[in-house]
Amino acid sequence: MERTTTWQTSTGKTVTVTAKLVTSKTVYADGDNVTVPCCERSLTAEVEGMGTVGYRLEMVKTSQVTASGLPIVAKIGKLGLTADNLAAVRAIEQEITDTPEWQAHLAGEAAREAGVARYNESRKGVCPKCGTYCYGDCEAN
Repeated sequence: MERTTTWQTSTGKTVTVTAKLVTSKTVYADGDNVTVPCCERSLTAEVEGMGTVGYRLEMVKTSQVTASGLPIVAKIGKLGLTADNLAAVRAIEQEITDTPEWQAHLAGEAAREAGVARYNESRKGVCPKCGTYCYGDCEAN
């Protein structure tokens, strides 16, 4: 699944931001190409004439950053985003996270974390610092 948003920069170049949900990928496994299921999100920003400029959305920590007189609130690689651009990017990201595939992925992660918590709870007497039955003297070693 793929969602895209576009806009024009102040210099007239077209910006395309694409959010993808990948549910299977081909991996090289000992001489064979094998298609395996997965559930991964990705974000790519491309600027006309420059190609791909970034893959990860980061919030800008200071309100002092501007581009062409507009305040920059976030960036994707080298691409600065205004509040309107950020809202458009967040909207396509939300469409990806609202899919049943991604929700099932999150539910599976929560179930795995709950299983790990149950397992750790069942290990009574294990030192929380070192994970062994050291009887609390693990700092002496």
